[in-house]
Amino acid sequence: ERIKTILEDENETDILAITFTKKAATEMSERINRSDLTVKTFDAFCYEIVTNYLKKDIQIIGKSPFTESELNKFNNYDVGLKIDEKPKKYDDYILFKQTENKMDFIDVEYLALNAIKEFNITYKHILIDEFQDTNELQYLIFKSLITDNTKTFIVGDPDQSIYGFR
Repeated sequence: ERIKTILEDENETDILAITFTKKAATEMSERINRSDLTVKTFDAFCYEIVTNYLKKDIQIIGKSPFTESELNKFNNYDVGLKIDEKPKKYDDYILFKQTENKMDFIDVEYLALNAIKEFNITYKHILIDEFQDTNELQYLIFKSLITDNTKTFIVGDPDQSIYGFR
């Protein structure tokens, strides 16, 4: 509804809407019914930034020799901006990704953050749904997209957090 109001009041199409699931992004796109707006998940938005601006061909990791527990620790370390103690086997994981010539979504987010800064990518309006599930890295991406003229609208409910550990 907020996006519809922006479109009616300002006829502005420089709008970025972010949510966390494909289902929610699809539903939002269908409700708005405008192909000239960017409505994506964080992952899809970052992937698009990297492929469009950095012209990188990205291969996302599928199976790996690491346990789910190890992968969660690596992920938390990465999205926590690598300020905590490095998990065991983290260097092995980095080597595995390099050897396989693949990335995980956190790598894509870091690349997107750098591209946003390098190419000065901004939006006039940014709307983020399910903000309670944003991690530190995604928050930096969000902040990097904002200028003095950007209007932001975020919705979050800590009681509905999917990622309680964040």
